[in-house]
Amino acid sequence: MSPRVFVIQSVIVALTALPASSPAQSTTSLATPIAAGTRVRVATVQLGDAITGVVVSHSADSLVVKSDKDSSTVALASAQVARVDVSRGRHTQRRKGATIGFLSGTGIGALVGYATYKEPASCADGGPCFGPFGPGFEAAAGAAMLGAVGVLVGTVVGSFEREQWRPAPRSLPRDARIDVAPAHGGIALTASITF
Repeated sequence: MSPRVFVIQSVIVALTALPASSPAQSTTSLATPIAAGTRVRVATVQLGDAITGVVVSHSADSLVVKSDKDSSTVALASAQVARVDVSRGRHTQRRKGATIGFLSGTGIGALVGYATYKEPASCADGGPCFGPFGPGFEAAAGAAMLGAVGVLVGTVVGSFEREQWRPAPRSLPRDARIDVAPAHGGIALTASITF
C-alpha cells in the first residue's frame, strides 16, 4: 500500500471515529441579546416542539418567551436552547410559487406531450391533413399548456401569507483546535470548539 493511500485511509478512519454532534444535544450562544417584544421560534433540547412566541426578556444565561400556543411564559436556560429563529414577518411567495409551477408544469407537459405523440393518419383517407409535426412539437405544446397552468396554480398557492424566519446571530467560537497525534497503526485527528 502506498504511503499516500495509507494517510488518506487513516484520516478517513479518524474522522469517522470522531463523535457526531447531534443538533438536539448542542446548545446555542447568541451573539447579541434579543430585544423584548421580538417574535421568535425556539427549539429546545428537551421539548419536542419548537416554542413560538414573543421574547419577554433575554440575558446571557436565560431566555423568557411568552408562548403563542397557550399564552404561558416559558423560561429557558441557555443550556436548554438548541436554536433560535427570529421572525421576518408574514409574506407571500407568489413569485416563488409561479416559478416552481412554471418549471414543474413545463417539465411534466413536455414529458406527457412527447410520450403521447402518435403518428398522424394518412391524408389520403379524406381526413384533415395538418402535416406531421413530430414528437418535438407535441412536447413543446404540452410544455406550453401545462407551464401556463403551473404558473396560475403556483401563483395562487404562493399568495397565502406565511411567516418567514431567519436564524438569530450566534456568537463565534472562542477557541477552535485541530490536533493530529500518532495512534496505534496510524494517526488520529481530533477537533474541538469551545464557545
